[in-house]
Amino acid sequence: MRRSARTTRAVAAWLALLALAVVLLGASGCAPAADAPEGATGATPRRQLMVFAASSLRAVLESTAPAFEAEHDVDVVFNFAASGVLQKQIEVGAPADVFVSASAKQVASLAASGLTSGAASPVAANGIVLARRSGTPAPPLAPGDLTDLELLAVGDPETTPHGAMAKAYLESLGVWDALAGRLTLGANAEQTLAHVSAGEVDAGFIFATQATSTPGVETMFAVPADVVPPSVIVATALADAEQPDAAAAYVEFLAAPEVQQALTEAGFLPAPAE
Repeated sequence: MRRSARTTRAVAAWLALLALAVVLLGASGCAPAADAPEGATGATPRRQLMVFAASSLRAVLESTAPAFEAEHDVDVVFNFAASGVLQKQIEVGAPADVFVSASAKQVASLAASGLTSGAASPVAANGIVLARRSGTPAPPLAPGDLTDLELLAVGDPETTPHGAMAKAYLESLGVWDALAGRLTLGANAEQTLAHVSAGEVDAGFIFATQATSTPGVETMFAVPADVVPPSVIVATALADAEQPDAAAAYVEFLAAPEVQQALTEAGFLPAPAE
C-alpha cells in the first residue's frame, strides 16, 4: 500500500530531528571539558592537633579548647584515658602531639626515652579524698573505719595517679594488704568515680575535683597533703608530633589566665612553683 504524501513528509521530518539530536549529543560528548574554576576543589580541611589527656581533665580541656582552635586555626582532638595507659600508647607509637598527664611520673618516663619535645610545663595540682554516694544511711567515715568497709574503690595503682596516691595513703596507715581483697580497681579516674556515684562500693578514693563537681557524691575526708602530696598535672609536646608548632602553642595555652581560671573554678590547685 502506498503512503500518502503527508505521511511521507512527517516521517522525513522525524528522521531529520533524530539525526540532529544524534549530532548534538555526539558533539557534547566529544567536546573538551571546560577548565574548573580556580579554588573549586573545596576548602582545605583544618589541621588536627592530637591531645592525649588524663580523664580527670576532660571538662576543663573540652570547655577551653574552642578558644585555642579559633586562635590557631586547628581542630583539637582529645584522647582521654588513664595517664599510665596514655603513656603506654605513646611508647608504642600512637599518633599524638601533646600529652597532659595527671602526674609528672609518666611525663618524666617519656622524657627519659626521648619521646618528648621541649620542657614539660606544670599546669595544676590535684589531691584525693575519700568519698561515697550521697544519702548513704551510715555514719560519716574516718580513716579508722577503712578496714570495716566491704568494698572500696581505688584507681589501678599501676596506671592511674589517683590509684597510686590511694595506695600510698593506705600503706601509710598500714592497711593496704588488709584491704587487698576488697578493692574495686578503676581503669581511670572517671571509672572510679562511677563506682562511687552509683553506690557500687561503700566508698572510694577519687580526685578532690571530682568530689566537688559531681552531684550525688559527698566527701568523707581529704588525704592530708603532708602524707600524700597532691599530684602535679604536667603537659608536654611530643617528639613525633605531626603539628609541632601547634603542640608547643597548646602547652603554653594551658598556662593562660582563662585556662587557669577554669582549672581553679573546677577545684584544681595551683601548680607548684618550678
